[in-house]
Amino acid sequence: MMKNKKTMAVSLITVCLIALLVILVQSKTTDKSVSASVDTPTLVSKLFNSHNLWKTIRGTANITYYNADGAVQQTFKDQFAYSADGLVAVEVNQIDGAQSVRTMTFISDGVTAMQVMWDAGTYVVQSTEHFMQDLTALPTSASQIETRDGFPVIKRHPIAMLSPDPLVDFLFPVGLAQRQGIYEVVGADEISGRKTTVVEYFWAADDVLPAARYWVDDEIGIILQVHNLDQEKPDRVLGEITLTTLSIDQPIEPFIIFPQTDGLKKEN
Repeated sequence: MMKNKKTMAVSLITVCLIALLVILVQSKTTDKSVSASVDTPTLVSKLFNSHNLWKTIRGTANITYYNADGAVQQTFKDQFAYSADGLVAVEVNQIDGAQSVRTMTFISDGVTAMQVMWDAGTYVVQSTEHFMQDLTALPTSASQIETRDGFPVIKRHPIAMLSPDPLVDFLFPVGLAQRQGIYEVVGADEISGRKTTVVEYFWAADDVLPAARYWVDDEIGIILQVHNLDQEKPDRVLGEITLTTLSIDQPIEPFIIFPQTDGLKKEN
């Protein structure tokens, strides 16, 4: 895929961004008195099979990271559109007060993908024609997870491996469902007008505090809100993602527009 060192560095930064959000999660107070509509096994099953429950999704999200004192460190706005067969449109903007600076655009038409790093003034083009061939290798339940030396071999959705979107593992959560650790349903809530089941994730059975809290959409199983938590301080949120708008199974082809590259340097 992206072979030169600069592109690998960009991909590494993206992976680290996603890893930070996955590892850090504990949330602000949720109303646990509200009963969830599903039990934990049913919820985890929905994470495994979420990508089969929709044809297209499109929306916006806010991503926020906090300093140790709770002050906002960085804020991003993410605009995304995905189809189950490999169409992708993503744009990420960094927000600083009233200023919005475009940092990354990623477009895939199912045959070709382009990633533009606007702050670096570079772009990369790659073929994706054979990328979305077979989803049968993805496990559909915990019993199908492969292990190696006692650790799970995590198989992410192909789009999750292709797209540098910081949200992607929460929109295609089959990879998250394969992690070691414990999920525990703790209640129900609404995010952006959609009903969700609230689940906490613990790295180990003897953990006192969760590492993350997820708000899982009751209809299609994507994660609408994420709180990355400090496992030593119960009310400290280290990072959060919240989907602010979401449309399902609506045409996204009008958003698959490759950006102009005038003045940008192509990376091989």
